[in-house]
Amino acid sequence: MKYFGQDLFAINNYPTGTVYTFRFDNNYKVEVTESKKDYYTMSVFDKEKRICHDLISWLDESSLVDKLSKIKTLGVI
Repeated sequence: MKYFGQDLFAINNYPTGTVYTFRFDNNYKVEVTESKKDYYTMSVFDKEKRICHDLISWLDESSLVDKLSKIKTLGVI
């Protein structure tokens, strides 16, 4: 299943929002939280499950799709 142009690994619904989890071949795990309509935050973890970046925020989906694409193809956070 694809979300934000990427293959979805997991989806979880919580009272604080929906969490979409993506795993990429370059060993990054990305968690995207939709806490309000069209408001997303993103946390990026490396292969040792250490956090690389936390709470990168976007108000629109197109910026989020672009960032996920760069992480997948270039391995750039």
